[in-house]
Amino acid sequence: TQKARSNRRGGGVCMYIDTKFMYKDRTDLSFSNDCIDTLFIEVKQTHSKNIIVGVVYKAPNSDAIEFNNMLESCITEITKENKPCYILGDFNFDLFKYSSHPATGDFLSIMYEHCFRPLITKPTRITSYSYTCIDNIFTNVTDKSITPGILFSDLTDHLPIFHITSLHNPQDIHSPKRPVKPASKKIIINDLIRELYSADWSDIDKCEDP
Repeated sequence: TQKARSNRRGGGVCMYIDTKFMYKDRTDLSFSNDCIDTLFIEVKQTHSKNIIVGVVYKAPNSDAIEFNNMLESCITEITKENKPCYILGDFNFDLFKYSSHPATGDFLSIMYEHCFRPLITKPTRITSYSYTCIDNIFTNVTDKSITPGILFSDLTDHLPIFHITSLHNPQDIHSPKRPVKPASKKIIINDLIRELYSADWSDIDKCEDP
């Protein structure tokens, strides 16, 4: 599921969700403008509270006060529902500067006031002259083991971040109606080879920008 900007290029958020999960879109929490993009879903569970998951993006150099106000309004509604929640994204607030940058301090205060804590505490964007912690995962969940981390990859100028958790009960995961036999490695490799041969690489051959 995704939410792209319609008025200009850049921005936008998306979320990949495994088909074994049943969920509903939270359109009441999802919106987009020049300073903030949000996308929220609610993962359905059978024997425990549903889980709210959201992706948030703050555009660089956008109005920090407006962003904080809109985010606080969104989180206030989530808090009223008293459901476990995970909020991920590129917030473009360097948490290392919370004490020297007022808007960053206000942002962190909003999260703490609603019992959301950051899971990432190390740099997520590193250059030859700076390092910042602007990508994060915030959660109000405290009764589960926490397994967050950062992947060291040069795929982008932001290091990918992750969090691994488990649901309370196996029944909370929506299983396929029929058991699916896992494909062998040989079948997977042969399928990959066929797809590579059938792909149109002409545009890539002409491109000189790595």
